[in-house]
Amino acid sequence: MTDTEKRSSADHAVKPGEAVDSPQKAFGHPMEVVETPELPPDAKEQALETWEADEKALQRASEEGMTGGEAPRLQEVKKAQRKLKSGARSRRR
Repeated sequence: MTDTEKRSSADHAVKPGEAVDSPQKAFGHPMEVVETPELPPDAKEQALETWEADEKALQRASEEGMTGGEAPRLQEVKKAQRKLKSGARSRRR
């Protein structure tokens, strides 16, 4: 599935369970998780944690010579997590 196809599927209302279980299928980019208003903050955090775990697994597989052709997005996920956390801190003030 291309990023464009993922974005098209992300245009519909995102269900929290779908976002948490398969964030790569629900969103085209990790930052879209943070920017989705209908997703509660705890679901966003869980979705990014799932995405991070999946990216780390892909990275390990790549290091072992088992690549699946997908570009790793661990840095994008980490950036989205930082933005989510900084937004949560500013809302608490």
